[in-house]
Amino acid sequence: MNPFTTTSRALVQDTRYLAAALLFFSFFYLSCSREVPGPSPGGIATSDRQLKPVTPAELEQVDRIGQVAAVLQKIYEDPAVVSEVHAAIASKFYRDERVLLFDLLYPERSALYQFLKEKRVEAGSSENGHPGHFARRFREAASEILGMPRAERILSIARNQAEAVLLKNGNGNDFRPADDAISIYHPYSEDFSPDDQPLVIAATVDADWVDVPDPACNRGHWHGVNQCDLIRIDDAYAGEHPIHIVGSGAEPNRQTASRLVDTPGERNPLATADSAVHPLLYLGVVKCARQYDRLISFSGNGGGSELKFIRGSAYITLNNNQQVSNTEFDVISVYFTRKDIRKEREQKVYAIWDPAWESECAEQVFGIYEEDRQGEREFSGSIDVKIKYPQGETKITPVGYSYTVKTQDDIIRQINWERASFFRYNRSGMGGCGLRNGYTWYDCQLPVSYSLPQR
Repeated sequence: MNPFTTTSRALVQDTRYLAAALLFFSFFYLSCSREVPGPSPGGIATSDRQLKPVTPAELEQVDRIGQVAAVLQKIYEDPAVVSEVHAAIASKFYRDERVLLFDLLYPERSALYQFLKEKRVEAGSSENGHPGHFARRFREAASEILGMPRAERILSIARNQAEAVLLKNGNGNDFRPADDAISIYHPYSEDFSPDDQPLVIAATVDADWVDVPDPACNRGHWHGVNQCDLIRIDDAYAGEHPIHIVGSGAEPNRQTASRLVDTPGERNPLATADSAVHPLLYLGVVKCARQYDRLISFSGNGGGSELKFIRGSAYITLNNNQQVSNTEFDVISVYFTRKDIRKEREQKVYAIWDPAWESECAEQVFGIYEEDRQGEREFSGSIDVKIKYPQGETKITPVGYSYTVKTQDDIIRQINWERASFFRYNRSGMGGCGLRNGYTWYDCQLPVSYSLPQR
């Protein structure tokens, strides 16, 4: 039996879930190719393409997303359920305005709920935040809407994912939840009240927009002629109406920039008198003006943008008069929500890009890309390195490099910074877009611009 046909029958049995069923199967009347053209989206949507699931794993994931969305549509009639979800998202335990389903279903195993408990204790609050209310209502509604086998399947997967994270946490390891862990994403959440009733959207495609039945279709008092007019869900809509997108994945909100310090001008224990000879460089302020990921995504490549700034350097050592070259790359992560990008809000990062740019490194690689879960691009080329021989002779030798990254987009920036010219112009505004706080503002003609303060 076709599992999608069975799911459709289960959903449509009660007309209250007709909208969820229609949304869940929106990709079935698309063509068989992965890239599907559509009408030009409104608002600030960045693409008119919709990418639908193709592989068995993707189809199964979209099936589960649709089922979860149907259950949420029902239990969100309870304000306490919505309040619990909003509190979890507002905690910022995960980046990018989202929460994972397994946290909500198994609060007793959840690091998120432990975090919320600790925050309440620190604040001296007696409120318990209704922990477990979502889980109880979900179990009750899931068996009714989906039938026991499908409900048990969703609960079983969520339980295994929660236990896997608990085990990693218990061993003191950094944890990253499974990429296919179902999430609830609330874009532009800071613009809405915790009491606002969100529209539930199932991510059945990767896209910047999707057309769904007007929520009024589900209201018993609605008697309009066009009862099921479609509405366009895109960034413009999400900025004005609360929506919860059921999709995949979430990134724990831990600090991934490995060498964060105070801002230039304040006391820094890493800065020494040697900084004048080997200056310390920061990635200072960053602005992103382009949405690199889709608003709606079943694959996990949706929501805000995760920019990666890389530094590549090379060294040459002499071993029995033979040159041995080595390359190394450091990465700084900078996260932008969709509202950050839409409003072109700057992020004050101040992570160390290079703790001491030594004179032997005649050049270094500077690169920017937006990380995705799929796709690959390569930074490659060569950089000049000074090598001093025992006889006192110094030569500049090019060293090749190659660095592969995960992204579906083109590389945003790749440049070789030449040491002498960089320090000559970094305080002048030349070669950039003028000065920002005394340092050159770079690449304002690109979607990502930034400063590189020094000390």
